[in-house]
Amino acid sequence: MCRRDLTTTLRSELHQKFSFSVVLTVASRFLMTGNSVIAGVLVARFLGAESLGQLAVLNVAIVIAIQLGGFGVANTNSYFTAGDRENVVPAAINGILFVLVSGIICAFVIWTASPILLPGIETDLVAIGVLSIPCQLVTSIANYLFLAQGQVKRFNILEFLNQSFVLINVVIVLLLFSGGLRMLVSLNTAASAGVSVLTLILLYRYLSQHFADFPWKADLSLLRKMLSYALKIHVLWVSTFFLYRFDLIIVNFFKGAAVATVYSVATQCTLFLLILPYAVANLLQNRVAARGDDNVEFTCRVARHTSLLMFSACFVSVPGILLVEKVYGTGFDDLPVQFWILLPGVYFAAMQVVMSQYFVGTGLPVKLPVAWVITFISSVILNILIVPIYGGRGAAVVSTVCYFLIFVVIFMFFKGDTGKKLSDILIPHMKEIRDLLRSATGYFVKQNAT
Repeated sequence: MCRRDLTTTLRSELHQKFSFSVVLTVASRFLMTGNSVIAGVLVARFLGAESLGQLAVLNVAIVIAIQLGGFGVANTNSYFTAGDRENVVPAAINGILFVLVSGIICAFVIWTASPILLPGIETDLVAIGVLSIPCQLVTSIANYLFLAQGQVKRFNILEFLNQSFVLINVVIVLLLFSGGLRMLVSLNTAASAGVSVLTLILLYRYLSQHFADFPWKADLSLLRKMLSYALKIHVLWVSTFFLYRFDLIIVNFFKGAAVATVYSVATQCTLFLLILPYAVANLLQNRVAARGDDNVEFTCRVARHTSLLMFSACFVSVPGILLVEKVYGTGFDDLPVQFWILLPGVYFAAMQVVMSQYFVGTGLPVKLPVAWVITFISSVILNILIVPIYGGRGAAVVSTVCYFLIFVVIFMFFKGDTGKKLSDILIPHMKEIRDLLRSATGYFVKQNAT
């Protein structure tokens, strides 16, 4: 076999392995999101829409604290450990120690500021919930180290286990013990602590087995490099997350828990659609960070496939949201309209997520975090002006406009660096469509045969 044929074969195998990892990750995320949806329905049915709104707002505050406290260190580990064995153990120790300290600080800040930031939610309930912040941060560090080492299956199992308690705890509290919101939040925090301990044990065993020759100690010089890169990725991801979630805080502040509940379900449904691009993003970042010689073409190919699947998912979800409205029951009449307003923005948000991984895996230029900060600030200003008048629908319009604008900005950056056209990332080739259909058909034939 000539060198060119060998290279083509290796790239084909790489694409197949990447595709399998994406399928595995997406399947895991679908199950996780299904857990959240079912849990939300049960809380709404047993405790009412207002309790669901309080739980949703508290969970958003906790996740925001996790984003802030993590400082992007979990994603930074992928950049510094993909293909570099010497950095794995010190990066793990650096990351765990860092997030323990930052997580405790964030939990304390959220608790003390809760009367202002989370009106209508009891301070004691907030105190119970924020105890999970350092636990979830440690779990995230360990999981992303597994992912950076190619342990995709283990990564997904642990992620799914951690999130499964969202539904398990709801069933235990509401169906078995007829408990309330306080018991549910307490059990969620206890589950987070248990999963964190389990994940640390598994990480220790993995590192002891595969990296026994490297000393178990922190590396301050590596930590400085990690934090320098993490600052950029942290600003990027925090701005991204805030753009997706902070509007819920604003809706709750101006319109109350009942209106926030409907909008939270609408945004949760859009996040369900974003499972695919974010699963792709987690894996693509590691692939680009490995510094292959076909990163641009590979990113474009992944983007085209994502575009096809996202367009199909958005099309199917247009009537599908009517069923979701019926499942949640009374008080959710405006859910379909808010979701339909959000839908075009979700498609463009998905595409910019995939494009961004090219930059994340190649050093992350400062222009990306700056663009996201500007977009987030614009979103906050617009929401403050529009939400008091138009409520959830106004927030949905602002989100869609901002999602589209950040897509345009990221594409212009991508085009400037790679010379690629819009069609190179949005429109799949006919051959790729046929290959996808052939692969799917072959898979189902194989499954039926076995």
